[in-house]
Amino acid sequence: MRAVFLFLLMTTAFGAQSQNYKDWMSTDTTWHILEYTESEVSPDSAEYWAVEYVNPEDDLERVFMERYINGSLRKYSAYQNYGTELESGIARFYYPGENSADIGQMRHARVIYNQQFDDTLQSWWPNGAPRTLEVYDRGKRISGKSFNERGEEIDYVPYERFPEFPGGDQALMRYLGNNITYPRKLGRRKITGMVLSTFTVNQDGSISNVEILESPHNLFSDEVIRLVNSMPAWIPGSQDGRTVSVQYRLPIRFSQP
Repeated sequence: MRAVFLFLLMTTAFGAQSQNYKDWMSTDTTWHILEYTESEVSPDSAEYWAVEYVNPEDDLERVFMERYINGSLRKYSAYQNYGTELESGIARFYYPGENSADIGQMRHARVIYNQQFDDTLQSWWPNGAPRTLEVYDRGKRISGKSFNERGEEIDYVPYERFPEFPGGDQALMRYLGNNITYPRKLGRRKITGMVLSTFTVNQDGSISNVEILESPHNLFSDEVIRLVNSMPAWIPGSQDGRTVSVQYRLPIRFSQP
């Protein structure tokens, strides 16, 4: 017996998540200092520290700075409507500098509008030569170019690639349709509904951290967990030419068999 499924949504999960701004004390300016280890954030440094603040006049405003262990700037970002669907702002990433007073070569810069890439996305090689230039319009990529370390244009490689099920989206849909079963224990109770799951596609394509966010019945949840854990290895996601772990959301709707 098969279930009818909805198509999927994807969300990236590069790095660690910060504490909810709603839990912070409200003063003239609220500061929060965070410390992470290498495994939580970046393969480029042993650890880093970050400083965030929330303006109480607009508690959705956020400025976030990350620094390498030697104190040089790693990332600077500024957002309005942080944590909402209207989140918009800029983010700039840097190669390591010599010390806290040295801002290294810029590595990547992007503009976000309503949680989507907008305007231009650029990246650079350590020597300052351009690496990627992409133009977006409210989340839709209009054009893209790639360059080698000498600044010469080469075959285009997207800055970010989401993980992919072997064979693509159509193969994923067939896999779901051929393998999902309606729990027999529910019998004729005629329970239907959607299960929203999330999981991580690791750097080697393996699946881990399967969780159920919403479900009309625990037997549906069990079936989705079984199915996701039995998936073949995916083609992993990448960012700036490096494989990365990516969080994936998959909604599946169960109908009466």
